This record gives sequence, C-alpha cells and structure tokens, in this order.
Amino acid sequence: MKIILITAVWCTSCLIMKPRYQELAKKHNITDFIELDFDMDEEDVESLNIGNTLPVCIMIKEEKEVKRVIGEKKVKDIEKIFEDLSHE
Repeated sequence: MKIILITAVWCTSCLIMKPRYQELAKKHNITDFIELDFDMDEEDVESLNIGNTLPVCIMIKEEKEVKRVIGEKKVKDIEKIFEDLSHE
C-alpha cells in the first residue's frame, strides 16, 4: 500500500494528524509513505484534486486510489482503515 499525506504548516489539524499518520505507517510497515506540503508541492497537490480541506490522506493499492481520509479523525478510526486495507 502507498500513502500520500497532504498537510500544511499553517493547518492546526495537520499538525495534530501528521505524527499520527507517520506512526501508523511505521506500525503497519508502509514504506511507500509520501508527504506533500499543500503550499510547497503545489503542482503535485493540484493533480490530486484535494480541494481546500486538510489534511488529506490518500491510500493507494495496485496503482488505484482505494481510500481518501479528509480532515481530523480519531486514531482508532484511522487504525481501522489501515488494518482493513492491509488485509485486503
């Protein structure tokens, strides 16, 4: 599974969620974990059609987007998503 996480330094929810996603990626041995900055990686972010709500976590399996998590979420909810996707 590949994870793309889009955050911004000015986004409070991003500052809260970024370390949570990083920790879960390590826990689930996801080595293909890409972090994009909303402002610095503008061209890449634009190509993902994420709108203006941050953070955004895009999960990709076999080159297809399988899940998109938008905004601040509880760790247990994200953990469940990671577990479900890693068992598919």
